[in-house]
Amino acid sequence: AMPPPAPPTTTVTTASVPPPEEREQDDPSSPGTVKDSYQFVLSNFIEMNKLWVRIQHMPGDSKTRETKRKRERERNELRMRG
Repeated sequence: AMPPPAPPTTTVTTASVPPPEEREQDDPSSPGTVKDSYQFVLSNFIEMNKLWVRIQHMPGDSKTRETKRKRERERNELRMRG
């Protein structure tokens, strides 16, 4: 019989992090920060949800083919913009 495999070894490395007063402050005028990216994605997500809710509550009988086709066209248009 073969011996059981050894458990995997993990190495924990810690990077030296400078104290807060020595760290570079996020310059709001500099483009491309993680915070900017986060805000951009979050605002787009919020707007996308608002649009989808608006489309779901459009007037018209939701059971007719014409209304379904119109909603699908508008959804596809929103997908193309994003």
